[in-house]
Amino acid sequence: MSLLGRLAVGWHPERAATIALAHILDVDASPGMASAFVGLLGETRPLQFEPTLVKGDPDQKDDALPNVMLYDDAQRPRVLIETVFWEGVPQAQPLEYLAKLTDEEPSGLVYIAPRKRLRFLWEILRERYADSSGSRLEDETQRDEAVWARVGPHVLLVASWAHVLDELRRVADDPAVEQDIAQLRGLTKRMETAAFLPLDEEEATDTAIARRLLDYRDLVARITRRLEEDGTARNVEPSEPSYRMRRDQVAKCSCSASSRCGSVSRSELGATPGSRRCGGS
Repeated sequence: MSLLGRLAVGWHPERAATIALAHILDVDASPGMASAFVGLLGETRPLQFEPTLVKGDPDQKDDALPNVMLYDDAQRPRVLIETVFWEGVPQAQPLEYLAKLTDEEPSGLVYIAPRKRLRFLWEILRERYADSSGSRLEDETQRDEAVWARVGPHVLLVASWAHVLDELRRVADDPAVEQDIAQLRGLTKRMETAAFLPLDEEEATDTAIARRLLDYRDLVARITRRLEEDGTARNVEPSEPSYRMRRDQVAKCSCSASSRCGSVSRSELGATPGSRRCGGS
C-alpha cells in the first residue's frame, strides 16, 4: 500500500483522492497533465482546448460544484470532474453539473469511480438524466474501464480510477509526477479492495434478491447433505476458540471428576471457561 493510501484510510479517502488528483493536474506544478486528462474524452468528441486553470473543492463546501474543474483561457469551465469511491451521488446529479458547462464549446463531465461500481453508477446517472430532461443519452459506448455518451454538445464519461491513472502515467515524463500518480494509485487500489460494494436503492428494496439468497443457502445445504449421504464428502466444522461451545455438541464439564452435566443451555454457549459450574459441584 502506498503512503497516501495508508494515511487516507484513517482520514477521508475521497478528500485525499481529490486533493491528489487536483495536484497532479495542476497546470503549473505538472505541465501537460491536465491536457492529457482532457484527451481521455477525445474518443467521443475531441475537446480542443488547453486548460489554463485547475480548481479543486475537496471539502465539497458547495454541493453544487464538482470536486475538480478545468477551465480554458476564457475562464470557462470545460471539464468537470467528480471523484467518488463508494459514497452516494446527490440526487441533482448529473443535470446540475451539466448545466454548469458552457454551451459555446464542447465540454465534458467526468466521474471517476472504482471499476466495480462503473455499471451501477452509469445506470443511475443515465436514469436520472432521462427522468429530469426527458431525453436519452446519445451514442452510448461501454468498455471494460469506461462508459461514455454524448449529451448535446457535451460528453458524459464514467471511468475507472485505474483507467484514468494509467493514461496519466503513460504520458508523465517527470519522476515526481510519476510518484504522485503511484501514490494515488495505491490509495485507489486500497479503496477498490477494502470497501464493501453497497446495494443500490432498487437492490435494497427488491425482495427477490433476499429470496434468491435464501434459495441459494437452501440449495447449498441440500447439496451438502446429499454428498454426505453418498459418502463423497464430509462436512467439517471450522475450528473455534476453546472457550466457544458448538451448539450441535454436548458441552462437557471441565472439572476433574467424571461429568455429571448433560448439556448446557443456549444462553450458556460461548461462556468462558470456569464461568459455569458443574452440576452438583
